[in-house]
Amino acid sequence: MALSVLNNEQTTGVATTLTITSAEAGNYLVAFVSGSVIGTITGADNISGSTGWTTNSTTANNGTVSMAVAYKLAVGGETTLEPTQSGGSVQGIAYFEVAGNNSIAPIIDVIVATNGSSPATTLASSSVTTTYANDIILADVGAANTGLTMGAPTAWTSYVLTNITTSSSNTVGGSIIPGATVSGKTPTGNWTTSRLPAGMIVIALAPISGINLAWTV
Repeated sequence: MALSVLNNEQTTGVATTLTITSAEAGNYLVAFVSGSVIGTITGADNISGSTGWTTNSTTANNGTVSMAVAYKLAVGGETTLEPTQSGGSVQGIAYFEVAGNNSIAPIIDVIVATNGSSPATTLASSSVTTTYANDIILADVGAANTGLTMGAPTAWTSYVLTNITTSSSNTVGGSIIPGATVSGKTPTGNWTTSRLPAGMIVIALAPISGINLAWTV
């Protein structure tokens, strides 16, 4: 069964929580979380707290603030994401509910991080190369320094993902289902107000069942 994005949401301004469409049991919840300092981020929700959430060790930062990605299998009925950051506070969240995983955590095919380095209206990811043809690729440009929005996300370039929203926001999330393996792609997030983002994280997930080693694009 192929993975797909059932629901996605993201914060529009500085926020420590995110209201989401009620999650379906067994689906995979993926949250890109930006914080106000460089500190450990822990996923949590209104149903299970931090139980079941795992934060990947691959993170990004701009020397002042940082971001990470956390994920869990939904128990069902989660309606609010409530992540935390040690030594600081959450600033922004980009969220995806991934379906089609048959209640089994997908394989992390690849995850790459790119640190923010200077104020801009664009950020390219590190090179992404996948192994499995039925991956879903999720990405987020993390929030800028505390209290700053990034304006409206505009179209991704280089390797084009679909934005979660094009409304004014403090994070830029996107996704794509390539339908084939990809090699050397650099998804590039864009927005309208020059800011120094925390960075970008891109993660490619593949279902445990039906892994497909097909052609490369």
